[in-house]
Amino acid sequence: MKYYAVFIFSIIFLVGCASKEEVQVQAPIEEEVVHQPYSLKLMKELNLTDEFIYKLQFYTSHDIVLYRSVPKKNSKIVDGKLIIEKGEDRSEIVIKAGTPCVVEDRIGNRLLVSFEGNYELIFSNPRNKSNQDGLFLFSATKWKNDIGIITMNGLSYQAIGTSAKSYLMIDKEELDDSSNQSLVLEGKMVERPIEVNEVNETVN
Repeated sequence: MKYYAVFIFSIIFLVGCASKEEVQVQAPIEEEVVHQPYSLKLMKELNLTDEFIYKLQFYTSHDIVLYRSVPKKNSKIVDGKLIIEKGEDRSEIVIKAGTPCVVEDRIGNRLLVSFEGNYELIFSNPRNKSNQDGLFLFSATKWKNDIGIITMNGLSYQAIGTSAKSYLMIDKEELDDSSNQSLVLEGKMVERPIEVNEVNETVN
């Protein structure tokens, strides 16, 4: 009975472990550019069509951090012992503030925005008191304490950190690159002289 108890103890050996994969979509290092928030008001003021929007360069205002963890449990035999590994696979996608992106599609007040690496996120224009400026905010479901849930490439992620504060911005210079034309018309003089007889006939 004594040896049997020792054998049972030797095969039950629990190990906790975790693996982590992190992907960062970095903002390029370039000269300082003046960005301004992209809003529904701006869109209407400038009468921006979908064709124009698709050609605009957009940027993120805050870091977007997407986190995903999947529990795992593996077992193996080492030196005659049963090793049970418990842990989780973690993956994290970080989109830095100022990262360039483009609009691929617009459905109502929702913009499908793509980043390098085939990552696509939704930015929307919720019409509520907290968004009086009409910004296009990073969109997720089930927001609670600034943590939301999104589905990307068929996988579910938690949006954490400053993700809830992120909205779309554009190059201010890109919209200011316009030309003003002003033309002042001068009076036009009669090219031929009017005879006195013609004037009298006109008066009579």
